[in-house]
Amino acid sequence: MKKIVRLTESGLDRIVRRVINEDMSENTLYRDIMGIIHNSNSSHEETLSILRSIADEMESSRKVRRNAENRFRGDMNEESDFKDNPQIRLFVPEEFNGAIMELGERPTPGTIIETFNDMFQGDASELVDFDENLFLFIDEDGTKLTPEDIYEMINDTTQGDMDDDY
Repeated sequence: MKKIVRLTESGLDRIVRRVINEDMSENTLYRDIMGIIHNSNSSHEETLSILRSIADEMESSRKVRRNAENRFRGDMNEESDFKDNPQIRLFVPEEFNGAIMELGERPTPGTIIETFNDMFQGDASELVDFDENLFLFIDEDGTKLTPEDIYEMINDTTQGDMDDDY
């Protein structure tokens, strides 16, 4: 039988601090986690629970870091931010009920951009502009999306959120 060492809160705290403060691509974190697991007397279920907690902490720290980076980028690019034209209103078809709940029936392009970016932080390329001539949204990768594409994505996400509530 392997040498048994109990996982302690201080050991977890050390790992979480490393996850938050270090580059995720470093192999040292992986080796440290694997060493603790191999030297642990925790049951398989306890080990999985701890790993899930670590993964949750990692995801949370990534989100915090992404939000901070986005805010920083936003501050740096204030002059180049999309200027919303309140005179342009788009129509959200009634089959997109979830999108209407988020955007209203006649949102401005700026409202759509802001709502989309808030909803899909890090999960989709951010919208950065609306081309009034082509009537298309443009994401940070240069991809052009129709308003209907955006409505559908927002609608699908809000419908998924409603399904989770039941």
